[in-house]
Amino acid sequence: MSTSRRQFIQTSAAALAFGASLPSARAQDDKILIGYWPIASGLPLYTALERGFFKEAGLNVEGVKFASAQQVAEAMIAGRIHGSANGTASGPGIQNVTLAKIILEKNGIADAKVVELPIGQHVPALAADQLDAVYTLVPTGTAGRLKGLTRVLENGVISKYVLGAADAPWFGGSASVTTTFLKERPADAKKYIAAYARAVDFVRKNPTEVRKHIDGFTAIDPSLVQEVPLSGFTLYNEFTASDLGYFQKFFDIFTERKIFSRAVPVKPLIYVG
Repeated sequence: MSTSRRQFIQTSAAALAFGASLPSARAQDDKILIGYWPIASGLPLYTALERGFFKEAGLNVEGVKFASAQQVAEAMIAGRIHGSANGTASGPGIQNVTLAKIILEKNGIADAKVVELPIGQHVPALAADQLDAVYTLVPTGTAGRLKGLTRVLENGVISKYVLGAADAPWFGGSASVTTTFLKERPADAKKYIAAYARAVDFVRKNPTEVRKHIDGFTAIDPSLVQEVPLSGFTLYNEFTASDLGYFQKFFDIFTERKIFSRAVPVKPLIYVG
């Protein structure tokens, strides 16, 4: 699904416990563990790793693959990783289930059964007639279409049906670092954010060249990477008043749906000293 200008670098709080097979991030010495799940919007992380941007900044960064954005968020909360790549849900919890239900409701379908599956199962489940349709993210839709297994019904559905404007920017997935990482390793955090921003700039200026970095991090076939539409990326210090308004509207939906127990104000402008 095409998602224009939806990612940004933000901080994420760490408070709850979560059982995982990963060792604690604090036990990794100088290593910085960044969680991602296999979608195209994680491209800045893939680019920075593949092109050595983190190494040039004097950082030992490792990407850690998860099956879903929720698992990435839970690992951050537990302190098992230091941050996330773009594509990790900005609204924790059942973000994609909630969004899928809203899209269906706006199209007059109120009684659909919405089942959450790992993104790698979307196309196989459709091809096996186990599902009637899926709400998914790139490159999954592109891969299914190019293999002749699926067809795209509509792009940009979050902007159109959830935010109420087809051209609205949707900041649905965020690259982030934990507050613990910021507090305990402020110098490394500042270097990491600068290196990540360098990767974002490289992606913007070299969209054709960087597509090859999608291979190896996602399930897309290497011969198909040039067909994958790229997300837009907005850094924490690039938000306009209009951007913040749409981002706040996105968060307010989760308050209205009682997924958030209280209103959550959007404050993406973070300074790392």
